[in-house]
Amino acid sequence: MPKQPEAAKDVTQDSYLAMWKIWPTRRDRTAEENVRYLKGIAARKAIDWYRSHQPVASLDGDHTFGTEDTGFTQVEDEIAILQTVRTIVEGMAPVMRAVANMYLMDGCTAAEIARTLGIASSTVRTHIQRIRKVLSPYVQAGSTRSHEGGELS
Repeated sequence: MPKQPEAAKDVTQDSYLAMWKIWPTRRDRTAEENVRYLKGIAARKAIDWYRSHQPVASLDGDHTFGTEDTGFTQVEDEIAILQTVRTIVEGMAPVMRAVANMYLMDGCTAAEIARTLGIASSTVRTHIQRIRKVLSPYVQAGSTRSHEGGELS
C-alpha cells in the first residue's frame, strides 16, 4: 500500500468499489477466492496510484544518455525461460495444464486445486511433482523463484 494514509484509503475504497461492481458475478465463489481476487484488485490499484504520482523528470538539466543497463540481459534470459515454460505448460494434458496454471500462476494450494477441479488431492500432488520434474531444468537455468505461494524447487 502507499505510504501516504490518504492514498491507502483511496486505494482500499477503490478496490472495494470495483469488487462491489462485479459482485453479482463473484457471489457464488468461496470467501478465499474473493479475498484473493480483491487483493489482486488492490495491488493493481496501488500500482496505478504509484504510477500516476511519480515525479516527472526535468528536461532542463544534464541527463546521461546511453548508459548500459546491466540487468537487461538477465531480464531477457528470464523472459526466454518463462516463454519456454509457458510453451511446455500449454502442451500439457488439460488437467495437468489446469493444475500447472493454478499452482504456478494463481498460487493455489494442492487442496484448493483439488476442490476446484473436483479431483483427489493426491492426484493434484502427483501432477505437481510431475510438473516440477518437467520444469526443473528451466528453473535451475534461471533462478528458483516463488510464484505467489507455489515454489518450483
